Amino acid sequence: IEVLKSRNIEIAGLIFNGVHTPTTENFILNYTKVKLLGQVQQEREITKETVRKYAESFRKALCD
Repeated sequence: IEVLKSRNIEIAGLIFNGVHTPTTENFILNYTKVKLLGQVQQEREITKETVRKYAESFRKALCD
């Protein structure tokens, strides 16, 4: 994130994956001042429907 910012590359937001760890995630968000787009859970398999589900939730976060 620091390298992207130093090169003036816009960061739309962060997506966390796996087990939800609120303390760590809040620290990262507060430290970086980058918007949270969402969370990807552990999935048995990634299907088109799985991708659609996450894409829709991230799209909503991007438009806020």
